[in-house]
Parts: sequence; structure tokens; C-alpha cells
Amino acid sequence: MQELYYVVSTTSMRNQYCAYTHNTKDVATAFKLIRKYQLDFEIHANRVRFWVAHYHPINVYCALKFKNIDHETNHVLGE
Repeated sequence: MQELYYVVSTTSMRNQYCAYTHNTKDVATAFKLIRKYQLDFEIHANRVRFWVAHYHPINVYCALKFKNIDHETNHVLGE
């Protein structure tokens, strides 16, 4: 009998959030969290994207504070 193997993507175990650069207060909060918890992030012209693990204690806070962009397929256009 052949055994099945699969690889779990680490991105599926994280939520992706963003803070828009026109809202400097949210961007400052995002950078504080990124620095304090050593989160992965990307800086773009119009927003800062960062990832939080599902099990991380700040995940609920981020879900309430920032926009979840897990559904996007084209991150350049925000679609």
C-alpha cells in the first residue's frame, strides 16, 4: 500500500495583515508589533504587509486592528 505524504505550507498557518501608509498611527503600531514579535513583513509604497501565526497571542488583536489580506491573489494591485 502506498503511503501519502504532503507538505503543509507555512503561509497557510499564518494570517496576512496590512497597515496602509496613509494611516501613520496604524503603520507605527504595525512596526512596533513587527519589531517586538519579530514578524515577517514587506514594505510597499502604499502599505506594510506582515504575517502572524494562527496560534500567536497577538493574532486576535491584529484581526481587529488591521485588514486581513489572505484572500488577495494580486498583492501589487490589492486584488
